[in-house]
Amino acid sequence: MKEQIESIKDLSQYKMLVRMLDTETYTVRIDELKNGKLRYACWKRSATISSKPDIVIEGGVYNHDTMEYTFKNGEYSYIVGLGNLVVKKGNKILLEQSRR
Repeated sequence: MKEQIESIKDLSQYKMLVRMLDTETYTVRIDELKNGKLRYACWKRSATISSKPDIVIEGGVYNHDTMEYTFKNGEYSYIVGLGNLVVKKGNKILLEQSRR
């Protein structure tokens, strides 16, 4: 995965924390990087955020109308709203969880 960050140390390199979301099974963190890009990092709830994330994606977009962040990884989309996480494969919803 081209966008995958190899080192946990790389996660400490960011301009500001944009959003944190805890759902029933995941912890999601969205950062704005120093280059202005957005970064999505996600851990299973059983892990700590100081551990290596399960997935990291750079280059998300923010939709001002819906107030959602969308990150794409191949045919998968990770959408983080104010209080929910949605994971899609194409148009099919694979996961939809609300803030815990």
